[in-house]
Amino acid sequence: SLHDALPISPPELRSTYPARPQRFTGRGVALRQIDHVTVATYDVMRDAQWYRDTLNVRFTEYTVIPEHNDLVVFGLNTTNEKSHDLGFVLDFSGMPGRANHIAFFVPERADVQRAAEFLLEAGLSLEYGPSTHGIGEQCFLYFREPGGFRIELNASGYRNYVPDWQPVKWTPAQGSASMFRNSAMPDSMTASFPP
Repeated sequence: SLHDALPISPPELRSTYPARPQRFTGRGVALRQIDHVTVATYDVMRDAQWYRDTLNVRFTEYTVIPEHNDLVVFGLNTTNEKSHDLGFVLDFSGMPGRANHIAFFVPERADVQRAAEFLLEAGLSLEYGPSTHGIGEQCFLYFREPGGFRIELNASGYRNYVPDWQPVKWTPAQGSASMFRNSAMPDSMTASFPP
């Protein structure tokens, strides 16, 4: 058979994908830099506006749940032309100072897809993605590192040089979490750390 004709790799290099003779042997996911941090908060708008008004950070976008009186569940701030360096996610735990995730930048959308394969080959599960966020327009992938903390990998995203930019309001139905509107964000994504 065709499968039997594939070269046999040593066990430590065999791919979990049956049509591949060997797993990717490059140097990991090849992260370039920290892209952003998302923290948990009881009041997304209060915090996003505080950073804007007190620290002169740009407030770029936010997501509301319209069926709950426009409850703000996510907000983005930036110090530069990126859509965000700092994100805020709604958290009802009552515990201040929690983190939701840290994101690392990879240069190309294809790097996010390759990372998904690499992480699966390494035995990790993917939490959400790969896909593209509507809010921020980054290609993304979420997973948990071995200690349980959420990591995001992302590539691309828009650049904004408009000096008088006003925050853009999104709803999930518009594709804020997934631009393609074909996959719902898993409930696990609302969990922050420490638990």
